[in-house]
Amino acid sequence: MLRKTLIPLLMSFTLLCISAQAQQTGSAYEPEMIWNGRIEEDKPTPNSGIPFLRFAGETIRVEGSNNLHYTKISGKFSEKVIDATLNSKEITVQPDGSFEIPLGFPLDAKTFTLTVVDSRQKVFRSKYKITPLDLKEPEVLKETSQDNVVIKRFRYSAGTGLTLLSFRQRNVTPFTQMAATVKFSGSYKLVPDKYDIGVSTFFNLIPFSSNSPEGYKIQYLGINARIGRQIIKAPSKVRLNVNAGIYYNTSVSTVGFTNMIGPQLYPEGIWMFDNGSSLLAYAKYSPALSNSFSISFSSNREVAMGVHYSFQFLKQHRVSVGFDLSQLSLATDTDWASTNTYSLSAGYSF
Repeated sequence: MLRKTLIPLLMSFTLLCISAQAQQTGSAYEPEMIWNGRIEEDKPTPNSGIPFLRFAGETIRVEGSNNLHYTKISGKFSEKVIDATLNSKEITVQPDGSFEIPLGFPLDAKTFTLTVVDSRQKVFRSKYKITPLDLKEPEVLKETSQDNVVIKRFRYSAGTGLTLLSFRQRNVTPFTQMAATVKFSGSYKLVPDKYDIGVSTFFNLIPFSSNSPEGYKIQYLGINARIGRQIIKAPSKVRLNVNAGIYYNTSVSTVGFTNMIGPQLYPEGIWMFDNGSSLLAYAKYSPALSNSFSISFSSNREVAMGVHYSFQFLKQHRVSVGFDLSQLSLATDTDWASTNTYSLSAGYSF
């Protein structure tokens, strides 16, 4: 067995992560809450409002993320407008009078104020409120107590999948095999809408269908820890996260490499659909520490990528399905090993 002469870093993993990691540990974006609402004028009077304004659609989709809600306000002015602001911030009105405004607001404040100036220099100002169509729905993804509402910062996930492994090692006949893989993960929102941290683990629990002439079967155990930063976030449908951290992989079999460890820095791109489901893609190239604690970008590295689709289930939970592939390579002066993995998986998060 190829063994690295290094001491694995001591990791006190008290969480199990939700993030796209090597081999079988990918997942998908997890919004805290999604609900539909309608826009109504707040405390209307006979002479209030903006009479030449029409909002687009009867309902709007609102996405909650910890301490904020996000949505887009769109509509059209039937008369020429020379100036317009939303909550005192200038907005862009197209030549045809249409507009689209991203709006973020706290959980306890669902109102906004529009001020417009028409071509005759007349000022119109009106306050609007966003009313949930289902008054209970904005609460479904929050943990509640008798006196307070506590936003859920922890998220956990468990999953299983089918993995094809293609293994090569010096002085070992190359072989392929299948394995039933299990994974667990968890994350914590360190700074809402900005940073989250997490760890994850996977294990090729049940190896089978090995075609090794020597009767070898390979099982890997992997652990990942990372911190993530949201770069592009709601209300944009396209999201971008950047993650940095450390990974550790080891073989628990008589062949393969042990104590493979290294840093990782990789992006996640997410597309949010109108129904609350999401599609996540990630790719990474991570070096591995050698037996002299140096970093090699050629012989010792992990390459991984994956795509995962996630959808809401029973309002509070989500189900994800995905595909991951990775290549793990490790070499010393006298030995080397390489493993390619292809994995189909399904997960449940809560």
